[in-house]
Amino acid sequence: MTVTPNSIPANNTYQLLQKILCFCLAITSFMAVPYSKSIAFDWFIQLPGSYKISLFNLVEIISFSTAFFIIRLRVLAGIERRILIALLLVMATRVISLLFAKQYESIQYFSILRFAEVLLGLIILTNLLQSKANRNIFIAGLACGLLIECFLGLNMVIQTGGHLRGIFFGIPSYQMMVLFILFLFLLTKSQNLIILIFAINILLTGIMATQTRAALIQLAVGMIVVIIIAYKQGFFKRFAITLVVVTIVHSITLYSMQSVISAAKERFEDAIKEGKIHLEEDEHSVGGGTIQYRLYLWDKSIGAFLSHPVTGIGSGSFPRQLDSLPQKFGVQLERNDKNLPLSTHNTFLGVLAETGIVGITAYFFWLSCIIILIIKYYRSSSHRSFETAVAIMLGIFIFSDFWSQQSFLPNMTYLTAYLLASLRSENYNPLPSS
Repeated sequence: MTVTPNSIPANNTYQLLQKILCFCLAITSFMAVPYSKSIAFDWFIQLPGSYKISLFNLVEIISFSTAFFIIRLRVLAGIERRILIALLLVMATRVISLLFAKQYESIQYFSILRFAEVLLGLIILTNLLQSKANRNIFIAGLACGLLIECFLGLNMVIQTGGHLRGIFFGIPSYQMMVLFILFLFLLTKSQNLIILIFAINILLTGIMATQTRAALIQLAVGMIVVIIIAYKQGFFKRFAITLVVVTIVHSITLYSMQSVISAAKERFEDAIKEGKIHLEEDEHSVGGGTIQYRLYLWDKSIGAFLSHPVTGIGSGSFPRQLDSLPQKFGVQLERNDKNLPLSTHNTFLGVLAETGIVGITAYFFWLSCIIILIIKYYRSSSHRSFETAVAIMLGIFIFSDFWSQQSFLPNMTYLTAYLLASLRSENYNPLPSS
């Protein structure tokens, strides 16, 4: 039987436990992908091979298992079903890539569990966040995680002179900072500007403390969208005033925190400076830091794809075969730092390398479903500031997939589920027409 919004039963039992699960999943999401320069980096349990399980994974496993017993799980026809079908196809191409791989280890089938985690996350969270009260608790959990990262993390940066870049610092930390900055700028339409300016300044300082270039790129892209929204919805003047004041206040804040700005400045200048030096020495040697490393990995990804274009080298094979993979452009790595992660740093090229044309087809189907979800939200009758910020972030994630890795990580999973739940809630309890 086709499940429609009107036939979805409300999850009214175990309401307190549902709220606890929403809060725990939100606040622990900051621990999902910690970087080496944070104290959360060692919060892992080693599994066979190179796989690890984190504190976040433990909370997620417990929360998902509990959710199976306290809420009724349903998948609606339409966009929800299409997204899950796309994900199942992605998982299938991972299996196919290993079946046709010439060199692989049996343990690499564990790499498919990451996509199973995304599948479960989407189904469980969409049902769990169907309630507006649960969504509010989820937002509160994210806000608590941000407060911890911004204040305690900033203190950690100051105390260590930039050696440590935060408490939980990782991909979720800076992305949630970007999300909430966009959310606060959208609130300038009607909320108190003084409070918003104060909050935005705190989040911007937190971003500077993370010393993450990707955060600034994502924030710039998101702000362009917010500017367009502000202009179309008639609050551009309030937005512009807030932006100007935030710029002034944040400049003063950074000036008073020399250790933060010095550490960030050195990190941002290092790659540019080293890049120019190395390019002069060898036309195929590029940059320092992660820029050099990214180009090297991208070259390896292209070489791996060209050597096995149909089904790729196998899911999870890229880090294991990195040293022996061919290259297309001959990019040289000035120093081989084994402490750096061995991912492709590019979802698009990573899918091409490991699963070939078969996998990239499923991946583009996945991306198209996320784009349809965003469009569906903007065509809906209800536009709330936080949901709008979530939709913008999903668009940013798609953009970032082509120079970083965002798809199939917890942040994208959770925000996709949040927007699906919001749309489901609107259809289940439509707002009265004005």
